Amino acid sequence: MSNHPLAFTDPLVSDPRGHWVQYPSADTACSTLVGLALLGGLVAGSTAAAANLRQVRAGTIQTGPALIATARTATIGAAATAVAGAVAGAVAQQGLLRLGLMLAVGTTVAYGLDQWGREGREEPHD
Repeated sequence: MSNHPLAFTDPLVSDPRGHWVQYPSADTACSTLVGLALLGGLVAGSTAAAANLRQVRAGTIQTGPALIATARTATIGAAATAVAGAVAGAVAQQGLLRLGLMLAVGTTVAYGLDQWGREGREEPHD
């Protein structure tokens, strides 16, 4: 391990006068929302992958469409979780109100994106 004052484990930096100061935290609202989006995409994508894998093994869907559906679901999950986190974070810092807002907003965004994505793919009705 290095004894250098700027070793990767040391959160200190030198200011222009040569004094060691605490490195500013990188946790911002943007990085928090990106983290939420990644988590939401991972959860939604892995859930969709499991369901689609079951269908591929049963022979009801081909591999290509299953991969596309999984990616689409992961993207919707990422967007919905980020928007829900932003709204809930602006209204409440913790507790059941925040969780309820995340559920309501996330569900609304996911449903809206899903419906919007399906509009161009449906067969015309006679």
